Amino acid sequence: MKLFLTKAALVMGILLVLAHPAMADEPGINSSGTSDLPLGAGGKVGITIKNGTGYVGIGTSSPQALLDVQGGGVRIGTVSGTQENAACPAESEGTLSFSQGLLYICVAQKWVKLGGESYLGCNSTHTMTDCTGAGGSVIASTFGCNVCQFSYPACPSGWTSTGWTYFSANSGSQNWDGCTNSCTTSAGWAQSAPVCTFCNRTCQDNCLCGCMTEYVYGTPTTSWCL
Repeated sequence: MKLFLTKAALVMGILLVLAHPAMADEPGINSSGTSDLPLGAGGKVGITIKNGTGYVGIGTSSPQALLDVQGGGVRIGTVSGTQENAACPAESEGTLSFSQGLLYICVAQKWVKLGGESYLGCNSTHTMTDCTGAGGSVIASTFGCNVCQFSYPACPSGWTSTGWTYFSANSGSQNWDGCTNSCTTSAGWAQSAPVCTFCNRTCQDNCLCGCMTEYVYGTPTTSWCL
C-alpha cells in the first residue's frame, strides 16, 4: 500500500514519527502490518520508514541506518555564533553548522572546524598558515585557543598583541654606602616587565643603610599575537 500526502501533511507526519514513536493509544502514523511505510508527495515516494527497524530512508527504499539519505546532498544551516573555538551549549553536542564557507561540529561545548584552513581562534582573523608564513609558530596558549608566537618583542604589523610577552632573565647590583647587593628577575611570560628590587641593605660596618629601591627591567624577547 502506498500513501500520498500533501507537503504539509508529509512534514507533520515525519515529525510525529521521528519525535514521538506511534503507539496504539497515541496519535501518529503507524503501520501495523509487515510492509514498509512509504511517504510521498506529487505522486512520488520520497521517504520510506523500514518495517522492523524503524529506519528512515530519504531517496532510498532500503535504509541501512536510523537516517539514510541517498541520491542527493544534505544542506546544513548556520547556527548563530558559530566560529572556531566559540562556545556551544551542552545540548548541542554533535550538531553541525555551516558558517563562512566552513563546516563545524559542536564537541565538548566548543565549535570545532571540520577540514579547511584553521584559524588561530580567540576571534583572530589570521590562519595558522598566516602565522607560519610570517615567521611565527602556532602554539596552544593559556587563553584556550591557539596564538602565533613571534621571536620579536612586539607583534608584526597587522597582528594584534595578546598583551603577553616573554621577558628574559635580568639581574642587577647596587653599591650604596659601601654595601653591595644584588637581585635577579626570573624569565617568563607576563603582561608587564618583571621588577628587580633592592631594599633594606646593611652596610659592611654593620650600620643600617636605610631603604632604597631600584628597578631593573627584564628584556622583552618574544610575543604572543593573534
